[in-house]
Amino acid sequence: MKSQNKKKVFLTLLGLLLLSGWFYWYQIRPAIIKHNCSWIKMHTDAIPEKVGMTEEQLKENGMIKTCPPQIPYTPGVFISLSDPRSYDGCMDRNRDIINANLPQKYVPAKDWYQAANSQQYSFCLHDKGL
Repeated sequence: MKSQNKKKVFLTLLGLLLLSGWFYWYQIRPAIIKHNCSWIKMHTDAIPEKVGMTEEQLKENGMIKTCPPQIPYTPGVFISLSDPRSYDGCMDRNRDIINANLPQKYVPAKDWYQAANSQQYSFCLHDKGL
């Protein structure tokens, strides 16, 4: 009598284990994968704090040059504005150097989630085996 009860208990537990495994594999697992594939994790790195330099400090260090005088417009004479030797080219280069040396506050790293588009979603499902 005891051996039959043990068999029944064993078969019942084995059946429950198999049913719960199948339920997990065919119901819960796909639902979790579909949920996780609906969102894409985005990340931005931290930007360290940077102490800037003033225009006077840049001039003292020789990073900003004194620009040549502006040449008046002469018909028929072509002056390239992107040439660093020209007045406009020199001013643009100096402005770029000044902007690159502005102070920067610390910006922490940031993570967020963005909704996946249909192509990302289908790729993720395929990648996870669905």
